[in-house]
Amino acid sequence: MNKPNKRWLIIGLCFIVGGYVIASIFRFLTPIVPDLPQTELVTQNLNQTKSTFQNLVFTGEAIKVPKTFKVVPVLTNDVSAELKNGLATAFNLVANTENDSLLSGGSYYLSTTQPTTWLLGENTALPSTKNIPLAEAIVVATTFNSSFIQNNQLQAYSPGASFYEADEIHFTETSADQANLVSVPFTHTIDGLPLFFENQNTFPIIYYVSGDGEVTKATINPFLFQVGEATTTTPSLSVETALANINQNQGAIISSTQSEFGELRLEEIVGGTLSEVKLEYRVDQKLGLAYPFYRFKGTVTNSNTTELAVEIITPAVATKPQ
Repeated sequence: MNKPNKRWLIIGLCFIVGGYVIASIFRFLTPIVPDLPQTELVTQNLNQTKSTFQNLVFTGEAIKVPKTFKVVPVLTNDVSAELKNGLATAFNLVANTENDSLLSGGSYYLSTTQPTTWLLGENTALPSTKNIPLAEAIVVATTFNSSFIQNNQLQAYSPGASFYEADEIHFTETSADQANLVSVPFTHTIDGLPLFFENQNTFPIIYYVSGDGEVTKATINPFLFQVGEATTTTPSLSVETALANINQNQGAIISSTQSEFGELRLEEIVGGTLSEVKLEYRVDQKLGLAYPFYRFKGTVTNSNTTELAVEIITPAVATKPQ
């Protein structure tokens, strides 16, 4: 072998060895974690029941799935008392003497009847005839958010915004250029994916901003959380594997509606077609971690042959039953 060839061979070997060393360093700094313990978050429906699934198929469009996902430590805080005091101070609210879950006064009222979904609203909210751009609605919502929640990490999540045409009684979804009411969700994001609290189907906070630039309503989850820095990653599961896991009863229904009047039965799902899927992160309080889930949307049939519109979540990474 002549000297130039030896030189190129040495250079090539150096690149290979150097690449291996760099890859090893990255693996050391962000190690792969074993399968996560499977908690009730994976199988418990929003109404606290559990479902068995079979014969579910997915017909929707493929989505881009990364090879690995971050697993992130999360500290969950019940800030109910602090949040109620902050809202009361900011909006001059006073507790109702007959119902301590209702506060009112000034321009707003606050209902804390639902433990994980408080409702803040204007006492006399009149519909606006003006259109409001999303960017302007985000500025209004951000200012409003900072008026009573101090030192929080929540940020406006514009992909989750919705646009409505509202009157005094109803509001219907419409296009952005026709909307006189915009809902602006606030949450954490991990690598661009929104973070949800356990099996909740809505964002931690949603502000509804009118065309007049006022927050007319808000839904608030008093369980806020602090998100740490990711120190581990774990391999992703494909959509096909996730669907197979649901058909092996590793899934939870987080929303469901039926057109027929009667009891909502979720215990046994015997078939159905899932037509949409997206990725998101969820807080698992028991593990103190946030990790990724698939969120499927479609129509299923229960054992009573009732058709249900549902959303089903299942982990996008491997979990190990305990």
